[in-house]
Amino acid sequence: MMANKRKIEGCSSADMSKKMKSHEQDDVKKNSMVAKKRKFAGCSGSNINKRMKSHEQDDVQKNQELSMDVDTYTPELPDLVVNQILLLLPTKLAVRASTLSRQWQRLWSSLPVLNFDEDLQLYNSQYGTDRAMFRKYLLSCLKRREKDQEEHDLDTFRLSMRYSGGASMIDKWLSFAVERNVKELEIILIRKCGDRSKHYFLPQTILNAQSLTTLRLNNVKLKDNPMPISLPSLKNMVLKNMDLGNVGFVHLISGCPSLEDLSLTSCGLRLCKVLSSSLKSLQIDRCRKVRIEVGAVNLESFRFWGDSYTEMYMHSSLNIASCRSLRHLEFFNTCFGGRWFHDDLSSRFPLLESLVLYKCSNFWSDSIHINNQTLKRLAFCGRNGFTVKVNINTPNLAALKFSTGYLPSHQLNVLFSNFSLNAPNLMKADVNLNLEDRSGKEENIFEDIDFPALINFLRHFDSSGSLSLTLNEAEALIFPEERRNTCSPPLPGLRHLM
Repeated sequence: MMANKRKIEGCSSADMSKKMKSHEQDDVKKNSMVAKKRKFAGCSGSNINKRMKSHEQDDVQKNQELSMDVDTYTPELPDLVVNQILLLLPTKLAVRASTLSRQWQRLWSSLPVLNFDEDLQLYNSQYGTDRAMFRKYLLSCLKRREKDQEEHDLDTFRLSMRYSGGASMIDKWLSFAVERNVKELEIILIRKCGDRSKHYFLPQTILNAQSLTTLRLNNVKLKDNPMPISLPSLKNMVLKNMDLGNVGFVHLISGCPSLEDLSLTSCGLRLCKVLSSSLKSLQIDRCRKVRIEVGAVNLESFRFWGDSYTEMYMHSSLNIASCRSLRHLEFFNTCFGGRWFHDDLSSRFPLLESLVLYKCSNFWSDSIHINNQTLKRLAFCGRNGFTVKVNINTPNLAALKFSTGYLPSHQLNVLFSNFSLNAPNLMKADVNLNLEDRSGKEENIFEDIDFPALINFLRHFDSSGSLSLTLNEAEALIFPEERRNTCSPPLPGLRHLM
């Protein structure tokens, strides 16, 4: 100790304490070595070295065991709490958490949800490396589940991955889910731009999964042949970016006797023929050049979203006349034809309560007539630069949203003059009028607006409970002084104006 003190003379108090501790640790090690040598006194040099090494290994092992006990210690939680934690985690994190203890491992093996998303797991490396690592990870997870003595059923199995071949491997993964009576299945396959490899065809295993209640498919092909299909429990089906053969699609629908909700988005399909007595909701979005024939007596909701390619065909390609139970009807970017909105909608859809027409037009004329005795909610939005003459006769209408596209003032005047509304029970009206951009124009807006026509337009909303009126050119609603002196107020009975 005297020698140590001499060594650290002239040091600061902080440095002195550090050096003192270091020297004390050295002394402890030396004393330990001396004690061990005394223990092995009388032994040969080789035996002493062997025994010294043996004791050092024992010390290392004890230290490792001690650290392992500290690192892996997890307080016991109720199974229900651990199960909820694992359900909230992405599958990859849930797998990691399962290494905390035997309890977590046991509960992960019985977890009813498996979600494998390649883009979430690995997304910064090269394509080929990502793919190999993702497959290895997925296989290791499934093998761990297979080792479990009890085969626990799956509620949800979701697979989202990039695809450029390897259909047999995906078939095995899906078979794993079907064998465990999966209820909800989602398959999303992402293909590289310009990839010429074969598409993935939905296997027969999935098309005969008795336990499936929900099926979501994205970028998968369906064989266009009458292969056996039996999905007796399926209630919800969502198909996106799929190449559907006409025969295969009709056969698919016929194999789903309990189907209630069907959604098709950007699917390659010439004829969408849906014959189902159980279907309640049908949604068709951006399926180009498709003819639609729906025979569903219990259908309550139909939504169609067209595009520039479907407009020219829609006037002769929509047949939902047999769907007399419809309550909600929505059309987006759709061009109608014939007498779609000239005949009384009540005779075709006697239970209709809600109608949405967004940027729609009439193929044969510039007018749309909406005549329905049961309609309660109506939303209408016109097209930019396109005037539609609107005639609304809805005695039981309670809520109306009316919006024009961006129009020049002379077209807006035409709309004001050709608008008719009969809705004595209207409670709320939202009216949005849009004048096209007038930047750079020197004309006086007061000279452009037909104020008598505007007054007649506003009077249709006088009996409504409240009116929200919006116009992008606020000046157009400021009546010139000479008009104020000669015209009566257009909304004398209105209670609330916003």
